[in-house]
Amino acid sequence: MRIQHSNPDDAVRIHQAIGARRSIGVHHSSFVMSDEPLEQPRIDLALALAEHGVDPASFTTEPLGRTVVLR
Repeated sequence: MRIQHSNPDDAVRIHQAIGARRSIGVHHSSFVMSDEPLEQPRIDLALALAEHGVDPASFTTEPLGRTVVLR
């Protein structure tokens, strides 16, 4: 799915490259589309944030169905 989606490490690099103040990961944990566990993308995101020194509060994921209001 690499052509259509960014993996967590790529997403963190994009977050840094564009100087984002806030990013929200989407399209995760909803459908089995690979041989990895459903929660693996969230785990990989946490690892990528730590590896790149990015504040975890600036790049989050939300449970399915949650509404997020940004001000």
